[in-house]
Amino acid sequence: MKNSRQIQKAGNDAQQIQANTVIFNNGITEERTREIFSEMFELERVNYTQEAIQTVQERVNKLEKSLIPRIESIEGASASFSDPKFQFLLRSAQKAAASSENENDYDLLTELLVCHIQKGENRKTRAGISHAIEIVDEIDNDALCALTVVHAVNAYSPIIGDPVEGMKVIAGLFERLEYEKLPNGSEWIDHLDVLGAVRMSSFGHMKRINLYYSEKFNGYACAGIKIGSENYLKAVELLKSVRFQESILNPNVFLKDYVRIPIVSKEMIGGMIVHNNIESRKITREEAAVLNDIFELYDTDNQQLAQVKAEFMKLWDSYDSLRRLREWWDAIPCSVQITQVGNVLAHTNAKRCDPQIPDLI
Repeated sequence: MKNSRQIQKAGNDAQQIQANTVIFNNGITEERTREIFSEMFELERVNYTQEAIQTVQERVNKLEKSLIPRIESIEGASASFSDPKFQFLLRSAQKAAASSENENDYDLLTELLVCHIQKGENRKTRAGISHAIEIVDEIDNDALCALTVVHAVNAYSPIIGDPVEGMKVIAGLFERLEYEKLPNGSEWIDHLDVLGAVRMSSFGHMKRINLYYSEKFNGYACAGIKIGSENYLKAVELLKSVRFQESILNPNVFLKDYVRIPIVSKEMIGGMIVHNNIESRKITREEAAVLNDIFELYDTDNQQLAQVKAEFMKLWDSYDSLRRLREWWDAIPCSVQITQVGNVLAHTNAKRCDPQIPDLI
C-alpha cells in the first residue's frame, strides 16, 4: 500500500512528429512566436539609450533562448502569444530581463510566463505572477533561495511510507534547493517584506524544525503499536474487517518491537492507493476509517515518543542538507508568512531547480 505519483504521457494512438519548424493546430508557428517576441521588445527598445541597447538586447536574447524552447515543449502553449494579457506579461518579463545580469533570472522569468499560461485563469494567481515578474530583477539571490526553502518546508512532503526512504527524498529536495548559502539575521526577511513576498512579524518565532516535522510527519515520528499487545490484536481484527493483510503493519525503524502503518502522516490516509494483484485503486472510505482507527491505537507514552523523536532527528541530521536546514531555520529571528506573490515566486523557482516537483499553484 502506497501513494502514487501522477505523470502525463502520450496515449497509445498519439503520433509524435519531429520537424524543423513546428506548426501548432492553433496556427501559431515557432517562427511566429519569435516574431511576436521581437515585436514586443521593439515596443520597449525606445526606452533605452544607444549606450545601453546592446547590453539590453543581449539579455533579452537570453530570455528568448530560454522561453521559446520551453513554450515549444508544452502543447498549445504558443496560442498564448496572441493573448493581450500574455503579451503584456511578456513585455514585463523582457523589461525585467533587460535590467538583470543574473543568468538564473531568465529561466525564472520563463517559468513564471509558463505558470501564467497554465494557471492564469485564476485572477489571484495571475496577479501574483504579474507582480512576481516585476520584482524578479530586484530580489537578492540569497533571499530568493531562502524564500524558496521556507516555501518548501511549508509545502512539500514525501509520499513514501518508509521513513528512511522518505527522508532520502526530502534530503535530496533540499540539496537541490539550497543552491546558495542561506542568509542569517533578518535583513533578507526585511528585503522580501519590502518587495511584498513575505510579511514579517516581530511577535513570535518559527516553530523549531524538530517540533514542526515531528508533527508534519506524524506517521514517521510515532511510536506505533507494540507487537503482541492488546492494541496489536485489535489492529489485526480491524484489518481483517476490510480484508487487509496483517503485513500492512510495518516495523517501526525508530522503536524496536513496534509496528506502524506505512504513511508519512495521518492526514494522508484518505489519499492512499491500494495495490493488489488485480488493480491499483484509491482507498475506500471504509478502509480509510479502519486505518484511522488503527492510528488511534498508537502508543502515546511520553517516554516512547521522546525516544522516537530523538531517533527521528538523528536520522534527519545524518543528511547534510537537512542538518543545514535545521540550523538555519531554528535561528530565524522572527515569524515569516509568505504572501501570494512570494508563493508564486518560490514555487516557480523551486520548479526551476527541480522540474519533478509537483505543481501546487
